[in-house]
Amino acid sequence: MLYNETKNRKATANETAKRILIDAIQSRQEFIGESFFLDDIKKWDDNGNPTKEYNEICRHFDKHFDSIIDRLTNGDRITIK
Repeated sequence: MLYNETKNRKATANETAKRILIDAIQSRQEFIGESFFLDDIKKWDDNGNPTKEYNEICRHFDKHFDSIIDRLTNGDRITIK
């Protein structure tokens, strides 16, 4: 059961749907490097470090991800109980 810790009650259907969406985005974030949209850029340099361009893409991804999460959650902390 999902629980809204902020409001001390069971999560609503809307909050549950948002939590599912957040989890889906988080799991996708782990595989950003495998995105076919990035096939034409070099992700790693010769020393195995991320390139400047790839780092910039990841930085923007994280920024947009955090913004989406902030809007979806409205500050509520939804957990599994």
